[in-house]
Amino acid sequence: MSEMTCYLNGVGLLAPGVEDWPVFTRIVAGEESHNAAEPARYTPKSLPANERRRASQLVRLAFNSIEQLLELLPTEGYATVFSSSGGDYDIFHKICSALALPEKIVSPTQFHNSVHNAPAGYWSIATGNTHPSTTISAHDYSFVMGLVDAVAQLQGEAENVLLACYDMVPPSPINEVRNVAGPFSTSLLLSARANEHTLCAMDVSVAPRAAQVPSLAIADLETLRLGNASARSLSLLTAIARAEGETELALSNGESLCIGLRYSGFGD
Repeated sequence: MSEMTCYLNGVGLLAPGVEDWPVFTRIVAGEESHNAAEPARYTPKSLPANERRRASQLVRLAFNSIEQLLELLPTEGYATVFSSSGGDYDIFHKICSALALPEKIVSPTQFHNSVHNAPAGYWSIATGNTHPSTTISAHDYSFVMGLVDAVAQLQGEAENVLLACYDMVPPSPINEVRNVAGPFSTSLLLSARANEHTLCAMDVSVAPRAAQVPSLAIADLETLRLGNASARSLSLLTAIARAEGETELALSNGESLCIGLRYSGFGD
């Protein structure tokens, strides 16, 4: 794959003990301690009242990080990429439990929320954005493949892409076969060209994988990175918070997505 370049203009982030990107940067810098408290139930700001009531736990998780970027979203619209390794485990559990009963009565709202692109649909309703939208799942590689999709679109017709990646903790008994360390959601606002909000340039390519992707210094965040597919993004987010020059994310084929990071000289 040839090197592809894009620009990062905003980060939304939610994790246990991390309510947004500024808090995360302070934790990484050692200016604030990390206390892995569970996030509070979130009420989406952008949804109409009816959809807000119907929004599932997963939709609320996705919206939490996306809505941190509301003031940065381009008024002319933007493509979206939504990515989750497992989707709405809570809804799947409720539907399967209902089907195991003699009556087999499934809630229409739960069925509506069970589709993998439900968060994308809710976001389209919330914003009226009619630009292309993709929803993907790639198991433990869902974040990196979502990033590849978003960056690839920016090499073509897309001027701006919102990437949202999120994974929830499954209820029992699903957690016996798919254990997730904690809830996590991140959203990246990417563009084809730098602008006044640009945090860094990202030069993306594929190379043979290093022996091991470096672990995070904060133990709780490293546990989350290893135990939540969307939290694999923490390697990239930590590198950006520290203004490091490069990082890499593992791909499923034994290679790595190598990401060079530049914080100045965007016009060069």
